[in-house]
Amino acid sequence: MDRSEGGRSLVYAHPVVVAVARLSLDETAILESFGAIVSLPGSEQQHIHRDGTLLFDSAISPMLPAHALTCILPLVDMNDRYGTTAIWPNSHRWKTRDESIVPEAPQVPAGSCIIWDFRLLHGGTPNRSDCHRPIVYATYARRWYQDPGNFVKPKQRRLSFGAGFLEAAAENDRRLFAHVQ
Repeated sequence: MDRSEGGRSLVYAHPVVVAVARLSLDETAILESFGAIVSLPGSEQQHIHRDGTLLFDSAISPMLPAHALTCILPLVDMNDRYGTTAIWPNSHRWKTRDESIVPEAPQVPAGSCIIWDFRLLHGGTPNRSDCHRPIVYATYARRWYQDPGNFVKPKQRRLSFGAGFLEAAAENDRRLFAHVQ
């Protein structure tokens, strides 16, 4: 495994993912949060949720452009055995959930990624294997956005990195951390 800065940056700043974020959001898009989630063997269906709330409690809110994107990188295959993330297509445009819509359950090979609008309804499917199902996630956002709902507990952190991390990052990648410099 490549433990150099270049190898690490492919996880949080893969050029294709960052290009999608900057085209979808804007050129000043930031890495708002980053972490890992593990589905344990035998885990049941996760609750259906959005990664964050709609910006406004009005009919127009779902029609607004994306303010944040979620990118997940599975570390094992996402499939019927290990489970996957069920998504409700176009649900980022709904104010409330349409119960008649059947979700899609994409099969995603380890090392690939899925990117969706932060407002999209989704939920982890059951893990029917005897192995953990880890994913790495990254939330890219417009520079002005700070998620008001997640990371409210004192020990929770949006981003956590050691001394010297930002200085060692490539200059273009450092722009993703403009909000913490």
